[in-house]
Amino acid sequence: MRERRTAASDEAKATPLPPKNLTPPKAAAILVLGKKVRGPAREVIRRVVDLLLDRHAHLRAVVIDFGGFLGVISRKIAIDWWLIRFMPDDPDIPLVLSLGTTEIQATLEYSDTGPPPIMVGLPRSDPDGAG
Repeated sequence: MRERRTAASDEAKATPLPPKNLTPPKAAAILVLGKKVRGPAREVIRRVVDLLLDRHAHLRAVVIDFGGFLGVISRKIAIDWWLIRFMPDDPDIPLVLSLGTTEIQATLEYSDTGPPPIMVGLPRSDPDGAG
């Protein structure tokens, strides 16, 4: 027997199912944006204000708001993702930088306009950051 096709049956087959709302496991999920960042001497540096991805959607850097008091004369600094360690036992300040305040102060300010951003980080063998 031949299947009878209608516009309604074609539309029903073409309509994708809505995505499920998934909740990540609590032990594996750490919110990064807006979180405080500590330096290696456990000093609070500031907060994460942005994340930078490469063209392959891999996380490359975190942008922190650094310096100043109450946002006055603060500047944004992009820091290589590999210089960040997670401390999930401290939910208030779960991120620790491998750089101290002196190294961060010597860094150029990050800008999301103009030439490609400069970020503080370890030298890589591949300019694309793949290895």
